[in-house]
Amino acid sequence: MNEYIARAKEELLNSGKYKQLLERLEASTEKQRASHEFELLFAYTFDLDDLILKYEYNANPTNNKTVDFLYETSDKKSTLFELVSPQMSDELRTEVNKHFDANEGIELSSNHPN
Repeated sequence: MNEYIARAKEELLNSGKYKQLLERLEASTEKQRASHEFELLFAYTFDLDDLILKYEYNANPTNNKTVDFLYETSDKKSTLFELVSPQMSDELRTEVNKHFDANEGIELSSNHPN
């Protein structure tokens, strides 16, 4: 584990924040580790500026799917974050570019297990 990730993990653990994320990181397989470490660094970066994110936020009460993070301002404006790996990002870009000049819009879906 790189030094910055170790420091982020230790500081968030000591603060009591992002317990679910830290538990997932500990339980992650080698394949999942990079994704959870990225989420950890993302949360830690916000935390350094005293911006608290909600982890695995259910933005749609009609199902049980979540987005990675929610940031809510004091005046109740929300920003949702769904982090995407570079590999998935490339796949999404390719799919979008196939349909880029279509006037009806673009529907994106994923066969990713999460």
